[in-house]
Amino acid sequence: MVRRAGWYTGDLHVHAEHSALGDATMRETFGSAFGKAKLDFITLTDYVTDSAWGEIGRYKTGRHLVGRSSEVITYRGHTNNQLSGRYV
Repeated sequence: MVRRAGWYTGDLHVHAEHSALGDATMRETFGSAFGKAKLDFITLTDYVTDSAWGEIGRYKTGRHLVGRSSEVITYRGHTNNQLSGRYV
């Protein structure tokens, strides 16, 4: 992980296998984000669940930042619970 001021590239809304059956696996998601797209960070934003939060450490490397997030869906729309310490 880079520890200095500067510009970083990332994605604040990334889904993986905990969102829906058939979505990319965690390994595929991280490989695409950090390998193919060469991002510095992502937030793993699965639909209405925090089930992937405990698995993030198994797949990420020390060079990349993976933030915990979840998509909160309501009858009036949806939002993201970004970088929270607990599931909302």
